[in-house]
Amino acid sequence: MEGPKAKGSFGRLRRSALLVGVAGTAAAALVAGAATAAQADTPTQVQGALVLAIPSGSTSVAGLAWSTTIGCPSGFQGSAVLFSLDSSSSPVDSLSPTNTSGLGAAGISGNIQFPMSAVAGDLTNNPFEIALACYTSTTGTGPFELVQTTTVTISPDGSTYTSGAAAAAASTSVSLATVPAGVTSVNSGSSVTFEATVSASDSTHPAGSVQFAVNGSTSGIAPVSVAAGATTADFTTSFSVTSPTTENVTAVFTPTNTTSYNTSPASNTVSVTVQPTGAITATNSPIAVSVTVGATGTFAVTVEPPASVALTGGPSTFTGTMPTVQVDDTRNSTPGWSVSGQESTFTSSGSATISASQLGWAPAAVTSPVSGVTVDGPVAPGTVPGLAAVTELAHAVAGGGFGAGQQFNAMLTLDVPGTTPPGTYTGQLSITAVQSAP
Repeated sequence: MEGPKAKGSFGRLRRSALLVGVAGTAAAALVAGAATAAQADTPTQVQGALVLAIPSGSTSVAGLAWSTTIGCPSGFQGSAVLFSLDSSSSPVDSLSPTNTSGLGAAGISGNIQFPMSAVAGDLTNNPFEIALACYTSTTGTGPFELVQTTTVTISPDGSTYTSGAAAAAASTSVSLATVPAGVTSVNSGSSVTFEATVSASDSTHPAGSVQFAVNGSTSGIAPVSVAAGATTADFTTSFSVTSPTTENVTAVFTPTNTTSYNTSPASNTVSVTVQPTGAITATNSPIAVSVTVGATGTFAVTVEPPASVALTGGPSTFTGTMPTVQVDDTRNSTPGWSVSGQESTFTSSGSATISASQLGWAPAAVTSPVSGVTVDGPVAPGTVPGLAAVTELAHAVAGGGFGAGQQFNAMLTLDVPGTTPPGTYTGQLSITAVQSAP
């Protein structure tokens, strides 16, 4: 049904009235001064939807065909102009047909003379509208009515358009990891970097920022950047602890353009164990660790030779006994201590691998434990993270663990997946000593 008509200023007209030709017997010609006249007249009613022959495509193509399903109403069949509407109230130019026959027909059609990139203008408002105005005059000036419109949305990179209803905002998501990947443990005060990788459902690279949170509390924010086809943001921080603590980090992406993109849900959680200051990791395989604690005594952790172990058995389960680890603590302050191990990924000469989590152990005391010393429980092979994470072998509470020649080892069990290629695989079991109670 046709609504009420009104005339006035072009209050809802945005940016430029772009010159278009009307098909059939209606030709097109540039009319000087039409823009100024158009500002003085506007309707309050727009009827129906204008249709683009190619509803979506490249913004660089000119001559795009359009059509309406109704003609100009009676009294407004003098001329017709197709307008591009965006942020400005002043049209910059217009075309009006010099032959007006056919404007009252059941439908009007024509071709947009410019590429959609020119029609869209500076994209300060995206999406925008394209509207057909019918005038009483033959010059595209004076009283008019907007007959039909369509909404056009330009892609974030400006390369494509889509007509019809405004495009739904693209969803976003965040994947979080450490840099380098796989960091699970750091020392107190040492820096660690977290990298958030942002993805959009339309495969574009939205601008915006990532808010990082530690244990649910906001901790840092960083803008995203695009490199090597990925949208990322980095956050570097450090943690200060006096006892082993697990810090849980998450991230949320907030887009700059909230019309085209939605804020992401929270990312996956990356957990990092922070060891108190004093943790020393040996550098050989396995590594002997020695710490001097002053003139009143010493604390030392050594790995007895041989410094290697070959696992035997098979075809899927291999076992062996870890070399003996000796703890000597003659400090009269008896602050306690802990000894832990962490396995690296097993690799073969052919670059095949076995996950460190496939290795399990059952710690045992070689000598009778002294007061305050506890041998930690077993870790089954194939559990996650298993020995891929720092895992305690034995520990002493504060006030205990005093004595020399305290020895520990562990039965090692490796479960090898059935799809593992044949070969000799090697890994490194690193021993870490902390000179205080855990």
